[in-house]
Amino acid sequence: MTTSTPTLAAPRARFRPRTCTRQPLLVTHDDMLQMLDDDLRRERKAVYAYTVYADKLRAAGRAKLAEAVAARGRTEGQHADKLAQLIRDFGGHPAGDVDELNAILSADRVACPQWEAVTRERLHDRARQLRTAGFPGFAKRMTRMLAEKRRSPGLAELVGG
Repeated sequence: MTTSTPTLAAPRARFRPRTCTRQPLLVTHDDMLQMLDDDLRRERKAVYAYTVYADKLRAAGRAKLAEAVAARGRTEGQHADKLAQLIRDFGGHPAGDVDELNAILSADRVACPQWEAVTRERLHDRARQLRTAGFPGFAKRMTRMLAEKRRSPGLAELVGG
């Protein structure tokens, strides 16, 4: 009579499927134009936020900081212009219109540190997607804009939010 020793089953690992929040690398031309337009809308929203915060700081008597925020807002405006030009060169029509009232009322969201991080991640994704789709020139332009963003402080850093 042989007795087998009972084997204990290994505890089941909790399986949690990883969900990817990034866009797929290969996308159609129209999908790319839509994503670039969404990025343009995001840039334009940031321009409004910098203007709102510059006005708030001027009203609070902090003129030097207000000027720094306004200067950074002008840089964001240049980024939006470059992105609009990239969309035109890619064969699209930039339609990244922003509801002004909504942009002004949601300026606090742009002042969160996560806003700048998400924007940088999105632009990095766009550069990769453009490169993968066979447009290295467009990808390089996007990478340059991303490098400019990394060099300059975001709104959260400027206002200490």
